[in-house]
Amino acid sequence: VVANAGRRRVDLVVANAGIMATPHHLTADGLEEQWAANFVGHYSLCRQLWPRLADDGRVLLLSSVAHFGGYRPREPELLAADCSGPAQYDAYKAYKRSKWALACLAPELQRRLATGAQSVCAVHPGLIDTDLAFGFFRRYLPVPILRPMQRALLRSPIAAAASVLSALALPGAAGAYAVNGRVQKADRLIRNSPEAREWLWLIAASHAGLCP
Repeated sequence: VVANAGRRRVDLVVANAGIMATPHHLTADGLEEQWAANFVGHYSLCRQLWPRLADDGRVLLLSSVAHFGGYRPREPELLAADCSGPAQYDAYKAYKRSKWALACLAPELQRRLATGAQSVCAVHPGLIDTDLAFGFFRRYLPVPILRPMQRALLRSPIAAAASVLSALALPGAAGAYAVNGRVQKADRLIRNSPEAREWLWLIAASHAGLCP
């Protein structure tokens, strides 16, 4: 993607790719798979595309309401250790951690790289009727019940996309966290700890093989 961008201007980046609560697996780089797919890859893409981002360009990072409590300061070094292959792996906690990192990345990207009218916003897309959700909930419900329930209760992909893109027109969205077209408070640690945001940036740069 970065190579194909060439010298063309990039108006919008939507960091959407992700996996959810998968079995423990390490990438070729030795990173926990959810951390690599849900966070490090997006961090790397944004960093490398940033020189092509238009003066009024927008970046949307798809986080999740699950990011709350994804990391706590009483866990020194735990994030980095877990990313390299934790001794005891919890699939959902690993997912929460990766989404916390994306929500935390928004204000730090905004502070470090954004100029002019450029804006970075973390967005919760809602619970969506996709195979990703199906793969997660099938652990708890039989398929004949889950399929119709999921279609009835979860947001369609089109509706979710509209909700995500609504953040583009939100006043005050730069460096913020948005849900259903409104700016909301992110996890308290993200809001109140510049040290946590700084530390995450350094970890992400190391894992992506980029200079801080």
